[in-house]
Amino acid sequence: MSGMLTTHVLDTMHGCPAADLQIQLWRIFPQDGRRELLKTLCTARNGRTESPLLQDQQLVLGFMN
Repeated sequence: MSGMLTTHVLDTMHGCPAADLQIQLWRIFPQDGRRELLKTLCTARNGRTESPLLQDQQLVLGFMN
């Protein structure tokens, strides 16, 4: 699968991008509930991370309950 997962975080209380917000991206395995930390990033002044959360081969199909 190709493409990317990105985010844009807004501070709705102040009406501006949310800067310096730590984001942890986890994979949860539906078979046993095990969790795996994939990445930890921080948002910049514009509320976006400097790199995609996931990109190209990092994107895998998941399961919805």
